[in-house]
Amino acid sequence: MSGIYILASRSEACKIVEWLSREGEISPADVSAFVDYPDLAEGEKYQLPNIAVIGFKNFLKILSPVDIVLVAGRCFNEAVSELFAGGFNNIYDGQAILEKVDLAHRFNLIAAPYHIGPNYPELLDESLAFHRYTSKPISVHQIPRHKLFVVNSMPKSGTVWMIAMLERLLGVKARQQIKLSHVMDIGMDVKKPNVHGAVVLVRDLRDVVVSWYHDLARCDLRNGFAEPRYTDITEFYFDHMIGFLNGSSRYAFGDLERWIDLVTYNSFPVVRYEDLINDTPYWLKKVMNYWKIRVTEDMIDEVANSFAFHRMQLTLSEHHGYIPDLVKSGHLRKGAAGSWESELPPLVAEDIQRRFSVYQQRLRYDQ
Repeated sequence: MSGIYILASRSEACKIVEWLSREGEISPADVSAFVDYPDLAEGEKYQLPNIAVIGFKNFLKILSPVDIVLVAGRCFNEAVSELFAGGFNNIYDGQAILEKVDLAHRFNLIAAPYHIGPNYPELLDESLAFHRYTSKPISVHQIPRHKLFVVNSMPKSGTVWMIAMLERLLGVKARQQIKLSHVMDIGMDVKKPNVHGAVVLVRDLRDVVVSWYHDLARCDLRNGFAEPRYTDITEFYFDHMIGFLNGSSRYAFGDLERWIDLVTYNSFPVVRYEDLINDTPYWLKKVMNYWKIRVTEDMIDEVANSFAFHRMQLTLSEHHGYIPDLVKSGHLRKGAAGSWESELPPLVAEDIQRRFSVYQQRLRYDQ
């Protein structure tokens, strides 16, 4: 059973407890403990009944991966960084909760139509995108442990490849500081205050269909089906993939241009898979520039060479973890661009160009 812990100053913790009670009917008795982070003011007393107070070091000893931690206050970055370093990722942004309960914020929400001055206060707020834009550059050797990097993509567009290169280049681990997300997942990702940056991978949908078909066939056999459920690409496309995209909010119910609008509005670099293959160092350098991370040309060249498709198996052969295990399982196939020309039936190719014409044209795959 999960416990709820609040790591914040006394006044902030009290506000969070009140919000939990009001919004979620979670009473003070349901909160496992307040956590006294080392940087809190000496002598602070927590005065809510039925809630224990524990020190941060003892807290780390009893914390389990399923426990919930709400963090707020001036120690936010340091506390989250230490929790990440300890392998605890079930962390929630108490800062955002405090903003919601702030009196001025609540007043502004209802009073907007009646404001007389030239600039309404909420319009002066600095967004997360603005903070990322104005933040100071950092060295690749000084990346804080709590920062997240998002690789957002259309599946089968080089997602695992990009994560593998970022692991080596940034010196961080997938599923700890690199988050894989697909298409409209980015809408939630951009709201996380510790997301340092995101990269968006796209690919010609004709190649996506070919690669997705082969990957699903491989997974079907691995998961115990006597044979792949879809006997050929045509059956896979018309009997599964169209409905899969059109029926899911994750894929914008098939309106994929909405996704491209969202990521470009947020100024995330959009990298075409085909371009990444043609000039890997250029695009890695471009992503690092978007993220304001200082890295040498030699480091980029080394990563690009080591993780070229024909070398990845060898590069990762002695490693274990999420990405090496995926690569060893056969997740990567050819890594080629344009294989649809020899593998995709004309009926399917024509339907893709018609049904998803706006997306294909937007990304210059209409040639």
